[in-house]
Amino acid sequence: MNPSLAKLYQEVILSHHREPHHFGPLPEATHHCKLTNPLCGDEVRISLVISGESISRCHFEGHGCALCRASASLLTDAVQTQTVAAARKLTEVLLQFLSSPADLDSPDGIGDLVALSGVREYSSRRRCATLPWEALQTALLRPADQ
Repeated sequence: MNPSLAKLYQEVILSHHREPHHFGPLPEATHHCKLTNPLCGDEVRISLVISGESISRCHFEGHGCALCRASASLLTDAVQTQTVAAARKLTEVLLQFLSSPADLDSPDGIGDLVALSGVREYSSRRRCATLPWEALQTALLRPADQ
């Protein structure tokens, strides 16, 4: 990876860690999921308000490393106001991309999420970046009253 590009991505991750977007409870959530990574202690809860086929709000709560918090923050920006189908598709594409070899180009349509691509070089950190997205996959299927 180009050193200047790597620095930019690192700045995006640190910025989202320091000042996460849409962080905090979402009492009116219609869907949610909480996941934990027992290996490192990351814990994330994704909460959604789904109206019809659209995600009108998305928040996250939890604690963990900078990478996990930044990934959750980026997730909330990426899926809020999207359709459920678009959020599912983005999640599939991103998880596949983060599991691919580091020399493959990023897929179209992931925007700022490309900042997470550094985990492809460090398999031990991959779970930190994917945990919020895995929680989103489950939250999309789990109404809040369950």
